[in-house]
Parts: sequence; structure tokens; C-alpha cells
Amino acid sequence: MKNDYQYKLANILWSHWKNGTSIDDIIAIKDILPKDRNDGYKVQKHFSKFSKKGIFGWKIAASNKAGQEHIGSRSPLAGVLLEEKKSNYIENISLLPNQMLVAEVEFIFKMKHDLDFRKSNYSEQDTLLIIESLFAGIELPDSRFLNFTKVGEANLIADNACANQFILGPKLSDNWKNKNLKDQKVSISVNDKIREFGLGENVLGSPILALKWLLNELLEYEIPLKQGHFVSTGTVTKPIPIKKGDILKADYSDLGNFEISLN
Repeated sequence: MKNDYQYKLANILWSHWKNGTSIDDIIAIKDILPKDRNDGYKVQKHFSKFSKKGIFGWKIAASNKAGQEHIGSRSPLAGVLLEEKKSNYIENISLLPNQMLVAEVEFIFKMKHDLDFRKSNYSEQDTLLIIESLFAGIELPDSRFLNFTKVGEANLIADNACANQFILGPKLSDNWKNKNLKDQKVSISVNDKIREFGLGENVLGSPILALKWLLNELLEYEIPLKQGHFVSTGTVTKPIPIKKGDILKADYSDLGNFEISLN
């Protein structure tokens, strides 16, 4: 029913998301906050219903121990990526309201098949078989909670795992299939000055293992993933500070690179 507490919380979060505002008094809504991860995902499901354009794909937040400790989560979190919050790297990109103001460079997999609910779990081999292609991408995350590092994992899942603005980069070289992505060098720079470097292993051991985690998380909570959806596997480097007017470059070494300007 639309008057249940999950819908009420989702509606509040959606309103703050649209308006670029934050919840600073969590005590005022304590009666409708999720009790656990499952509850959080039930809140999150409403966002695709509120959306005018639907689901573009999925993301993983807190894909390393440092990130989990920072936000007080025992494991990674899944979030939905919405088409209306997505830009392609060749488009003019306007920086949306954002309290975090950081950029994260990520490996993005395009799905060849729907998630198979007949499976009990996805193995690494199953994970490789569901991939159509590999893309570059930059996420500009944000939270609807002002004190997002203190609200806990159930609330952060309800808040869509800090999903906000997403820039889909170019398709990367198919040579990735002949490599172990855990060893892949990646960097992100701002205005050719500030740089952060990382390896594929920084996301749950490798981007493939991160995707495997996401598939099994969605399987466990009975959340569909469709052919053609994209999955962003988490930041490979430390998040890098950004502002309007910045030029960002994501470099995946021999696999490809791209550049965007934030207006």
C-alpha cells in the first residue's frame, strides 16, 4: 500500500533528491526508517517507479574495506542508476546539486542477459558469461542524508547507496577479456593537476568479483537486472574532489580513456 512506511520514506528521499537538499534531522523520521538491509532495498525499489525514464543500471557502493568503515557498513551496498541522472561523456554535462562533490572512476559492465532467478548463486564463470562488454565511467555520488557517514547501512541502501549523477564513458577495448582486470591500472585527474591512481583489485579483489557480488546481492533480495543494464563496480581510486568548471580525465591505460567538462 502507498501509505506504508517504505513508500513514505522513499517519497521523502526522492523529494530531497529532486530538490538537491538533505535530511539533517534523522530523528524526525525515525519511525519510518528501515530496520535492516532487506527493508532498505524495499524502500529503494520505489525510485524506479518515481522515475520518468526508468533504470539505466546498478552500482556498488563501499566496494572496499576503507569505504565500508567510512560509512559504517559491514559489506558493499547496491543502488539503482536512473536514466534521468545519466549523461554520456560526449554530452554537455551540468554538475547537479551535490554535497559530496567528488568523482569516482569505475569499471562498467553491460549485461548480455537478464539475471537468472533459477540460480542459487552466481559463480565467477557465470559472471563472465553474463557480460556483453566493458565501458569506462565516472560516478558523482551523493546522499540525501546530511550526516551520511553516521546513518548506517540500512538507511544508505534506502538512500540508493549514494547514487546520484553518472557519466557513461566509451566502450573499452575488448582486450580486457585477455587480461586479469585486478591488475589493470586506472587513474583519474582534475585539470591535469590533481591525480588519483588505482588498480582493479581495489574493488572487492577485481571488477569481475565485484560484479559477481552484485549479481548475488540482487539474487538474494529478488531484485531484477535486465539485459542491456549497466553495472558500475565501484571506485578504483580514492574519490577526487571536484567543482563546476573542472575538466576530468579517466584513464584505463591500454584499454582506453575519456575526458569531460563539468558545467
